[in-house]
Amino acid sequence: MELRSNQWLDGDDEVALANRAALAPAARGARGPVIGIANSASDLNPCNMPLRQLAGAVARGVREAGGIPAEFPTISLGEDLMKPSAMLYRNLLAIEIEEMIRSHPLDGIVLLASCDKTVPGAVMGAASADIPTVLVTGGARAPAVFRGRRIGTGTDLWRLWDERRTGDLDDAGWRELERCLGAGIGTCNTMGTASSMASCARRSG
Repeated sequence: MELRSNQWLDGDDEVALANRAALAPAARGARGPVIGIANSASDLNPCNMPLRQLAGAVARGVREAGGIPAEFPTISLGEDLMKPSAMLYRNLLAIEIEEMIRSHPLDGIVLLASCDKTVPGAVMGAASADIPTVLVTGGARAPAVFRGRRIGTGTDLWRLWDERRTGDLDDAGWRELERCLGAGIGTCNTMGTASSMASCARRSG
């Protein structure tokens, strides 16, 4: 089978030699399809933090299948800290993924993405580059329990903020809520856009 990476790695000239030498640390002596692992894990994005642990498992799977895993970082789009909105950067992520694929000897790619803007941005970029693609998401954070009741990350926060504004939730309760909401990693634990995008992307693959 003709691999896309052969355009970089086959031949006896100085360019092919330099390309093989550059890939040697990742290849570890193997010669097979080069599979990119686009990892959007970031300490600035709790939604995508579980992907850090998944990246190693993905790399092992690629090696066991006879491929060469090549992990690289991507922009991590999270609504929690990114202002004014992560949506402004979705197309930038798509361009980044597409151009990383086009400019490197990748025969396929695994997208590690979770939050509601990272998933579509990464998929858009891979679709434009038109190489075999697998999407791996990190899943939702465990539901928090506040005063005996399970709460989600979005709607319940807004409801409790209303209680705070009206004086029905005191300072101690507000601090307790903060500890509950900050106790885990993963995407919003409601059927919001992160879960919806992950479901749609997996079903369409």
